[in-house]
Amino acid sequence: MNKLYLLTSEFPFGQGESFLWAELVVLKRFFSVIIIPQKSNLQCCSEFDACSLKILEGVEIYMKHTDEKFSFISVLCEFFKVDFYAELNKDLNVSFPFVGLYTLAKFLAGYRLVKKKLASVVYEHAISAESSATFYSYWSMESAYALSKLKCHFPKIKLVARCHRMDLYREARIGSYMPVNKRFLNSFDNVVSISKHGADYLVDNYHIDACKVYVSRLGVVDHHHLNVPQKNTAVHLVSCSFLVPVKRLDLLIVALEDLQQHTDKKIIWTHFGDGPLRDKLVSLAGELLDAIDVQWMGAVTNDVVMRFYAENDVDAFINVSGSEGIPVSIMEAHSFGVPVIATNVGGVSEIVDDSNGVLLDRNFVSGDLVSAIMYLVETDTYEKRVGIKQKWMNKYNAEMNYIDFCRQYLCVDELLDSID
Repeated sequence: MNKLYLLTSEFPFGQGESFLWAELVVLKRFFSVIIIPQKSNLQCCSEFDACSLKILEGVEIYMKHTDEKFSFISVLCEFFKVDFYAELNKDLNVSFPFVGLYTLAKFLAGYRLVKKKLASVVYEHAISAESSATFYSYWSMESAYALSKLKCHFPKIKLVARCHRMDLYREARIGSYMPVNKRFLNSFDNVVSISKHGADYLVDNYHIDACKVYVSRLGVVDHHHLNVPQKNTAVHLVSCSFLVPVKRLDLLIVALEDLQQHTDKKIIWTHFGDGPLRDKLVSLAGELLDAIDVQWMGAVTNDVVMRFYAENDVDAFINVSGSEGIPVSIMEAHSFGVPVIATNVGGVSEIVDDSNGVLLDRNFVSGDLVSAIMYLVETDTYEKRVGIKQKWMNKYNAEMNYIDFCRQYLCVDELLDSID
């Protein structure tokens, strides 16, 4: 079986890339997968749950150099290296503060760690100049940059990269500065965005060759359940995100305060996710939402969220983020037939419309969100939820999307033909 070298941030460790589990299930069917995490949280494989362990059967996790971390000193050292000024010189027309200089230095320090790891992989797996091995970078940052350099020495390797949000949109970065401006992606065979909006952004803003840029959507697994509220005594709203500024949970809390004036029903708000703003947001909710049943679920596994949708009535899922790619959390809600209210940012308009929810302007006011909630509650029907799930099935089903990704962008069919 052909080998696939999958470069991740920390997967299969941590929870930041939990949506990769569904993709790995499909990748294993076509490839002998070697996962190369850029870093880990020191979690041992023995701590994975039974489901994760089963998925990891037959998968190699390349751990050499994984626990090495770049320090402030190593980042500082980048200011004295030729690479730093070579890249800086290419971006002299870009105006950015000192934070941009630090971002570039940190990026290059991270790249050097990946470069060291790749050098070990090449040696231990006997990859030669004639090798046609396939490398798949799940993010278009340090790992992808390191692969572009590797291809200079191994021109026949196949490179594929995905683009999401933080690794794509300048405005999602501090100081709106994107290190090395994505020029390196032109050395990739396929550059795959999770949204059409992202694909257009790549071509328009980074001048990546359009013939190399494609759209391949993420997906979630079908749990074969339709969430249809059986009771009419409460309005139950759900959100799921890191508790960080860009997610703008404070705006949701303010809108929920206003919602109390528009319904006599009990209001329940359940939030999945944790982050640095937790204490501040819990305090704000305690101050404004004293009559609302607020449930802070914290950081949980994906299985917990899926079980929640299967066992609880949910009227709507809400995402008021200021920046997004296409949120997997929206796919998860839709997979259970739950309507979604979301801000029109990034590629969100490609997954939310008036057939499966309400799309809000990025600069919405509290009344807009309240009206959207009341509209969904008042117009909810069994047939509408069936339609929401069917639309998800057609566009964001993991099985369908990841098989298509393997065939079209990892060229599985070509590999199988060469074996025959």
